[in-house]
Amino acid sequence: MSGGRAIELDRTRSVGEIVRAALDLYRSYPLLFLILAAAVMVPYELVVLALTGRGPLGHAHEGFVTLVLLSVLSFSLIGPTILASFMALTMAVLYFDLLAREKTGPQTRDRDEYQHVRT
Repeated sequence: MSGGRAIELDRTRSVGEIVRAALDLYRSYPLLFLILAAAVMVPYELVVLALTGRGPLGHAHEGFVTLVLLSVLSFSLIGPTILASFMALTMAVLYFDLLAREKTGPQTRDRDEYQHVRT
């Protein structure tokens, strides 16, 4: 990864290590994850505003059915969509990190072998 430490993909991890690696990834690319979450949340909030007149921080006088429907929609659609987007972005970052390491890997190995033979 650019700017962060490389993530080791060739060993098993504990749950704590997985969470720590995910947080490191989020810290390495905060703007990317923020834009991705906004790409899901902003259109949803605009539709809610247009249909109910309720903004993201305000509470309009809405009926019980509307409140339940919006809660179910948010819980069943918006949350999983953001989670799936974050997972896809994480996989893309790891994939490009792996590609970058494969490009630099043989050069580093050749240099190390050259230094070993030379000494």
